[in-house]
This record gives sequence, C-alpha cells and structure tokens, in this order.
Amino acid sequence: MKNVVVIMSDQHSAHAVGCYGNPEVHTPVLDHLAHHGVRFEHAYTTSPVCVPARFSALSGLYPSSTGCVNNATPLPIDVRTAAHYFREAGYLTAFIGKMHPVDAQTHGFDYYIDFGHYYDYLGRKLEAFTKGMQADDSGKGVPWIDIYQRPEHHWSMAPLRDALSQNLPEEEHFESFIVREAMRFFQTYARHRPVFLFVSFLRPHTPLVVPERFSSGYDWSTLPLPHTYQDSPHNVNPYLQSRMVEGLHTQAGQDLAKQHLARYYAAVSFIDDKVGELVDGLERCPSEDPPIICYTSDHGDMLFEHGMLSKFTFYEASVTVPWILAGPGIPRHRVVASPIDHTFLLPSLLDFAGAPGAQFDGVSVRPWVEGDPDGVPVFSEFFVAQDKFMHMVRQGEWKLVRHPDGWNQLFNLQADPAESQNLAGSHHPEELRLSMLLTSHIESMQITQPNLRGPNPRV
Repeated sequence: MKNVVVIMSDQHSAHAVGCYGNPEVHTPVLDHLAHHGVRFEHAYTTSPVCVPARFSALSGLYPSSTGCVNNATPLPIDVRTAAHYFREAGYLTAFIGKMHPVDAQTHGFDYYIDFGHYYDYLGRKLEAFTKGMQADDSGKGVPWIDIYQRPEHHWSMAPLRDALSQNLPEEEHFESFIVREAMRFFQTYARHRPVFLFVSFLRPHTPLVVPERFSSGYDWSTLPLPHTYQDSPHNVNPYLQSRMVEGLHTQAGQDLAKQHLARYYAAVSFIDDKVGELVDGLERCPSEDPPIICYTSDHGDMLFEHGMLSKFTFYEASVTVPWILAGPGIPRHRVVASPIDHTFLLPSLLDFAGAPGAQFDGVSVRPWVEGDPDGVPVFSEFFVAQDKFMHMVRQGEWKLVRHPDGWNQLFNLQADPAESQNLAGSHHPEELRLSMLLTSHIESMQITQPNLRGPNPRV
C-alpha cells in the first residue's frame, strides 16, 4: 500500500499560483509538483469558509450532509473521516497542523498535533506570537480569532501586525514547526507500516505575517490590481455589496490594496517554500516508494477581484483552489480541465492508494486523470444565517449562484472568465437547467440539522 500525504493551506486561491496563470507570485515548488503530476484546472471548495470546507474534504461529504455548515458547528462525532477509512485499510493516520475542529475531537486520527502543541513548544514566546497577531489567546484554537470581532479591525490595519516577524525567527513560525513534526512522524513510522498524513498550514490566511526573506521579495508598487477591482456596487445584491472594500476608488486605497496583495503573495511563497522542505524530506525518508502527495487549500480569497477581499462568495477567486496530485501511479504532465470539488478528494486518495472505498457524495478523479470525460456537476454552499444558504452549481462552462434573497448569478466562464456579465434573468435556458439541477441536488441530500452556536464567524 502507498503512503499518502495531503498538504492543505488556508485561504489559498487558485488565482495566486504560478502554474495557474499568475505571473506575479513566486511558487516554484508547486509549479514543479504540478509539472510532475496532475493539476486540476477548476477545483472547487464545497464551502468558501474554513471549517465546513475542511471537514467536507476529510469526509467526502457536502457540508449539508454532515451538518457542519459554518465555523461554529462541529463535525458530528459519528461522521467518518479519512482517518477511519485509512486506518481500517491498515494505515497509521496522523493530522499535524490546523484542523480547526471547533470542539475537542480528533476525528479518528491516531496521531494528532494542533495549536496546543505549538503553544507548548513556544513556551514564553507565546506572548510574542499572540501580540504579533494583535490578539490574546481566545481559546478557540486560533489565537487571533477575536480580532475579527473588534469594530476597529480593518483590512488596511494589517501592516501593524508585521512586528511578529521581528519577534519570532523563521524556524519558530507555525509552518516551520508543523513541517518538523510531520517529518518526525513520517521518519518514525513510515518504515514500519503505510501512513496517511494530513499536514495543514495557516498561511496565506490573514494576518499576513511571514519571515522577512519572503516579504522582501515583492515590490507592492509594481503589482497590478485585478481589472475588476473597481466594479460598481450597484450591479450586485446587498450581501455582495456589503463585502466590497471601501476606498478602492482612491489612490490611497489602491496603494493599500497593493500592499495587502504583496503580503498575501509573500505568504504564498512562504507556504511554497515549506511545501518544498516537506516534499524533499519525505523523499529522503526510508520507504519502498515515495508517497502520493496532494496539495490543496480549504478555500480561496477574492484578492480585490470585484472590489472584494477574503472569501464568503462564489466568485471564482473565492471558491476555486489549487489542487495538485503527484506520486507513484499518478500520471505526469497532465492538466484536467473538467470541474471537480472537494468531495472528490477522499475517494480519490483511497482509490490511488489501493485502499477500500465507501459511499461518498463525491467520486474518484481517476476517470478524469486517465481520460478527462464529460464534466459532472459540482456544488458548493455557504451558510448565511439561520436556515438561509447561498448555493452554487457548475457544470461545464456554466455556473449558477443562487442567493437566499431570490437573486441569481449566471456566468459562462469560458466566454466570460472574469464573471463580469451576469446572464441571470435573461430567460437563458442554462439558468433554468442549472436551477433544476441545483434544486434536485439540495433535495437529494441527507440533510443533517446543524448544531448552530451562533452567526458565522468571519474567519
């Protein structure tokens, strides 16, 4: 059986990777990995928010199937994850990094290292970490989570957090700690039995604090903003209008946006470097074969496209993620154009590892990798409030977004990749077809009532 390593970053848009067409960001490791494996051109998160997206990837189920629909809802304890399936196939399983579990579960993993272990490692330096993030430890598993509840928090305040890079050397950043612990686990156990290892980073999620050697690699004044950054708020519904960043029509606002973009790209380059460090270490470990390696992220980031930042929307920058698969049994130099989503992740890994599968919402990507057949519909959802959801479906070149206020967005992504022309409401036959497909999908789900603890935290 083949060792399997999944590397997940946080909030890494597919629009910020070199091999996905961005010439401004430096990602040599991911570009190399994609060249020697399979790159999925249109990979979608099942929810543009951290917790439901992560547990959807781990379970092969859509958020509505599990009841874990926002950052305040834990995955029910009886939902099986990758850890259960791989362990039953004879694997030793480990999760090292940011699981973001909401509660105290380890969700079936034999070996588990998360923030608490990192805090123990930092010792007295934990104060430097939390102060650099401009937050106290909130006790929620991410120590700076409380800054998003403060009314004075604003995206343009990010430069104030740069002091962290002066307080902690690179080897003491969370990502460096996680890579060392992942290597320790793999070197100790992979020689004795097959392992399934899930490595999860923080970056490039805000706050955008990275070691100086990465942040100095970008000149913000030369970076272009996306051409949609000054979109009119009058062409969207009230929810999307509320997501638009104020001040981008001014020179000062554009300068701040470019500075933010430079810090984001620096965080991506930091992650790229750590992926390289991990992959190099894995290849040196004693094992019969190199592992199957999968790189992806939980969701994307708008990066000022359509005048927005962060996630929480179904525009491509927010809802598409990099997804690269490489290793023994994986074709090389291949790009898959058909859309897929994160419910395909677990069945695919089990398939390529030669482990028994089960019934999931998604299916293995093997047919796409080996032949790129006609695209199946892929879905994503976002819990807004109470029982209100936004939903998305994509099939082929068409994408439909349904908002809870009855307002739709319909895009032909081949003719209009920037999503500048909303064709909804024009009696287009694709709107009716995709709407029926989306309704059928929602009705067919085995809906689990979520244990909602409050509004969706903005993290």
